[in-house]
Formats: sequence, C-alpha cells, structure tokens
Amino acid sequence: MGYESFSKDLKVKGEDGQFFFYPDIVIAPENRQLNDSYVVEDPFLIVEVLSDCTRKFDSTDKFIQYSKILYLQYYLLVEPEKHLVICYERTADDWVSKPYMDMSDVIALGALGISFTLADIYKA
Repeated sequence: MGYESFSKDLKVKGEDGQFFFYPDIVIAPENRQLNDSYVVEDPFLIVEVLSDCTRKFDSTDKFIQYSKILYLQYYLLVEPEKHLVICYERTADDWVSKPYMDMSDVIALGALGISFTLADIYKA
C-alpha cells in the first residue's frame, strides 16, 4: 500500500466523529477519496509541531482523541526550540512512547518502511 502526505488545510476526524483537528503533517493511504471538506478519517501517521500554547493540548487531549483512531500507527510530537521528538507507536497491546534527543538518533517507522535522524528534521 502506498501513502501520501498532507501538510495543511486537511482535517483529521476523531473516531467518534465529534472532534476534528488540523495536524501539521498527516500521512494517509494514497489514492483515497477526500470529501468536499478535506477530512481524513484514516490517518496512518500524524505529526504535531509543538508551541507554548499547544504543547499541553497536543500531548494530552489530542493524543487521547487520536489514539482512538484505529488506523493510526504513529503520532510524533516535535519540539521546535530544542532537539526533541517524541514518537508514539501503536503496538498490539497499547501505545508506547520513545523520546529522541540526539541529532544522530534514528527514528524508524517500520510500518511505513522509512527512517530518518533528528538531524534530518532539524537540519543541523
């Protein structure tokens, strides 16, 4: 299965249909049909770039809602002011999180068949 990425103007619909969020980056199945409101119901990866005013909401309330989306496999939180990416990955039993702080750390997203370093994100 192929995937495509979206970086703006795309809403992610919560599993219960009551919540809609605009993530910074979404990767979803390729060749999918978007409805007129540009809503993704089956994201595979969501990335949020944190800020002082969104940090708490993105790491708690949004994560709670996103984690209910059955298709979602990865949720990445990226700190813009320091070298830190927190990767949440769905396992068979639950979600596990792993922080990446060293510029040589490799973030491997096995289900997507991709990997990258913090240096790739922060261009250091």
